[in-house]
Order: sequence, then structure tokens, then C-alpha cells
Amino acid sequence: HGDLFESRFDLFSWPDPPVRRLAKGCHDALARLVQKLNGYSEVQMGQLRFSYHAWFHVTRKFGYQGQHNHPNASWSGIFCVDLGDEIPERPD
Repeated sequence: HGDLFESRFDLFSWPDPPVRRLAKGCHDALARLVQKLNGYSEVQMGQLRFSYHAWFHVTRKFGYQGQHNHPNASWSGIFCVDLGDEIPERPD
């Protein structure tokens, strides 16, 4: 897939504070959506268990991810970060 790096699937278990904030933000957004769509109470939400497989890609010029699916996932999401137009050269 060109110049693409894929991490392990345990991103949300990393202890780094920025990753913890990202994991919490993603979980909170999903939990609010699930609660609103289903009309769940706080007690019902407390009974739910969430399990995440989270990872990241670093995609450089001409890198791409092909069409695919996540057959065992109830929900899938993508968070894209664009660092801008200046792309540093990759050391060989």
C-alpha cells in the first residue's frame, strides 16, 4: 500500500497521557451516541462493556489503505490528522 506504517492494535492501552486523552475522548463520544440512540439510562450504560481494537497509520506520499471491512466490529471510526503541505523527507 505504498508508504504506509500500521501500528499494533493496542493503541488505547498505551499509558502515554496524549493517547489516554484520545482514548477517553473517543470512548466518551461513542458512549454518548449509544446512550442517545438507545435511550439508555446511566444505570444501563454502566452495565455495558466496551472493547476496543485501536491502531494508527502513518501514511506518507502515495501511501494508501485499500477498501476493507471490520467484520467483528459493531462500530468503526477514523480520526485523520493532516500535518499540512510540508512533508519532511524520510531518511533512508
